[in-house]
Amino acid sequence: GQEIFEGKDFSMRNNYGLLSLEILNVKSKHQGKYTVEVSNVNGTVSCDATLDVEVEEELEAMELEFLRPRFLTPLEDITADEGQDVTFHCKAAGKPLPTLKWQKDMML
Repeated sequence: GQEIFEGKDFSMRNNYGLLSLEILNVKSKHQGKYTVEVSNVNGTVSCDATLDVEVEEELEAMELEFLRPRFLTPLEDITADEGQDVTFHCKAAGKPLPTLKWQKDMML
C-alpha cells in the first residue's frame, strides 16, 4: 500500500502504544483499507480496517452554515482488568463544531 505521512489530511499519534490515525475533513478520496504495522527486534505484526465514506447529498447553502451534531463513530463498550488504563473514543461532527460533555451513570 501507499505509506501515509502526517500532513493536512492526516494526524498520527502513538501514546505509549495507543495508536491513532485521524483523517481530517474526510472525503471520498480517503475511502479504502487502512493498515497499521508495528515492529520491534522480535517481529512485525499488522492489522487493518476499511473506511467507507458516505457522500452527503447536495445541501442548500443555508444548511451548510449550521449542521446538527451527529456521531460519525459512536463509543464502544470496554471491559478492563482492574488497574488497567482505558480510553473511550468517538468522533462527532456538526457546524458549528459541537461542544462536549462526559458523564458517568447518567440518570434520565
